[in-house]
Amino acid sequence: MINATSIQLLFTALLLGLFALPATALNFVPTEAEWLAWSDQCRARYMASNAGAKSKYRGRVDSATVSAWKAKIGPSLWLHMHHACAGQVHFNRARTAASSSERNREIKTAISDHSYTLSKASNQNKWYAYFAVSLAQIYRYQEEYDETIALVSPFTEIYPTYEAPYLLWSLVLRDQDKLSEAIEVLEQGNTATEGSSMEIHYFLGLNYHNKGMYELSLQHARVAYDLGYPLPGLKNKLMRSGHWE
Repeated sequence: MINATSIQLLFTALLLGLFALPATALNFVPTEAEWLAWSDQCRARYMASNAGAKSKYRGRVDSATVSAWKAKIGPSLWLHMHHACAGQVHFNRARTAASSSERNREIKTAISDHSYTLSKASNQNKWYAYFAVSLAQIYRYQEEYDETIALVSPFTEIYPTYEAPYLLWSLVLRDQDKLSEAIEVLEQGNTATEGSSMEIHYFLGLNYHNKGMYELSLQHARVAYDLGYPLPGLKNKLMRSGHWE
């Protein structure tokens, strides 16, 4: 198991050798779609910046909400998290880029911005884990699977009830056709979260179905949908295979 120190070493290497930090992270105006896609905390952080205060989104998040998020995030990470928030926008732009050069530029900026934020924060802050998972999603998109796992795996021990690291780790293993290992990671997460995550149950159901273990797939599907999982993909799979009543 890769420990938390590995994360710090990875970010140091990124920052010193591979990626140059932009002069300003928020040197763009998000589109309405990008604004809506941002998490609540990123919208609040944007409103606390000079760019946000001068933007067309001024007033969309009230000062009390901004203050509440600042207190929840903590002053150290709050000071630097706008870089990772900007990185999320750049990553989304990379996925719809019109050319490979534009895509590569946006990816590079997204990784740089995320890495900067994480280099300025402690991994003992639970929101650090949120932005680490955000960066790891970029590496998965790039099919850089070792880097993805290096980022997310420590948080299954540091914050064992946080479901996102288990989910992303399992997706990487599924990408590599390692279904048994993906199930093992998800079962670990299901135990740690005491069966409360509809996403973990859903992906357990998918992986068990793909292995032909239909009864287990059905069990997890029922729990996922009872918990409110909104997408019908697993249910449709079970119906087509004759296992959903």
